Amino acid sequence: MAKNTAVAQKIRQVVKETGMTQQNFAKKIGLGESVISRWLKGDRQPSITSLKKISEATGKPLKYFLESSENDSSPDEKDIKILQLEKEILELKLKIRELKTTEN
Repeated sequence: MAKNTAVAQKIRQVVKETGMTQQNFAKKIGLGESVISRWLKGDRQPSITSLKKISEATGKPLKYFLESSENDSSPDEKDIKILQLEKEILELKLKIRELKTTEN
């Protein structure tokens, strides 16, 4: 049975608010419909990179997807740690690119 995570609820909500179909949403963020379907069901969690794409596509700030509110079911601590680690990895990759660019 699928998990009903806070992130999945928020993604479902913003897709609904934008009026996009699942297919349009998938195209807009450059991913397949099956990936979007798994997110919406709560079967999978999007990476921080994917959350950034969702943020850009929907106009919602990234922190909207990362923070829980009183009305949300509590996200699993493991999911939060994974998202935080993915964010840190992304930031490190960006710093490495900047260093490589300045070296050339």
